[in-house]
Amino acid sequence: MTYIPTMGGRIEYLQGAVEGYRATGRLMVSLVKGVLSSAGPGDDPGIYYFVPIVARMTGLNAAAAMEAFQFVVIAIALAVGCTASWRTFVTREAKILGCGGVLGAVVLAYGVADVYMFAPIFVAAALPLVVATVRKKRESFLLPTLAMIGLAAGLLNFLRAHAATGVVIFALVMIATRRRTLRDKTWATAALVAGLLIAVAFTKVELQRRDAYLRATTTEFRPNAQSHGLWGQVYIGFAFLSNPYVSAYADNVAMARLGAVAPGVDPMSAEADRVYRSEVFKLVSAHPWLAVRTLAAKSGVVVVLLSVFIVCIVLARLQYGKFD
Repeated sequence: MTYIPTMGGRIEYLQGAVEGYRATGRLMVSLVKGVLSSAGPGDDPGIYYFVPIVARMTGLNAAAAMEAFQFVVIAIALAVGCTASWRTFVTREAKILGCGGVLGAVVLAYGVADVYMFAPIFVAAALPLVVATVRKKRESFLLPTLAMIGLAAGLLNFLRAHAATGVVIFALVMIATRRRTLRDKTWATAALVAGLLIAVAFTKVELQRRDAYLRATTTEFRPNAQSHGLWGQVYIGFAFLSNPYVSAYADNVAMARLGAVAPGVDPMSAEADRVYRSEVFKLVSAHPWLAVRTLAAKSGVVVVLLSVFIVCIVLARLQYGKFD
């Protein structure tokens, strides 16, 4: 029984990575029908690194190991987010509301599922921790914690491209706007960036080791593209509103369309992005009202969320006065 759904295609990639690790001892290497290759697409290599380790340690199959890994991440997010919220807020009511917000973000992440859950999960864990950390006056607490946040952000981006980028930007803004000396802000920024760069360096080294191994053992090795192109995401974004043309916001929907229009094209290639761009323009040209409604609906959601945040800030300002 599956509690956190993951796309069938990704499970197949994970199974290849598990088999590759079992056969070669190398992470992010796939073994399918006796052929070695890079495991999965290039925008979420981290799951093909960590999930095979979980599978070997537990004896679980790829799908169960992925789910176990996701539950571990959820548990860590809840523990970190609730602890930070409890330490940040003063009144008992505020502490409870803060923990409720963390729980709500985790529930949202659970509903998103697959690798897409990692972005809201990191928000749930890291935002309260960033606020709690930057508010502290003690440098002995501030710098190591910011370095750990940067390190965690780098590893989350390894799991899913840019899953933690928004939190890093938020942390930098928090540091820049606090009442601290320029020296303190510089050290805080340096600690955050240093942690991030350590994680980035680690992931780059591991990917290079994987690629070097495949170059040495296979004759037709091609490095994976590091991310999906823009237009594939624009195409599946039309699924925001129910329509008969784009059924769901999922990579496999875009890949199915690509296979129908341009069979044999690598979904991660520049050529695929050109095909997706053409499909987007065809869709907009044939159904302009769908494009207008989709853009309006997405803009409406942004406006509603911003309005809620502004109201909360105004009410807090009226209740408690100027923020520290």
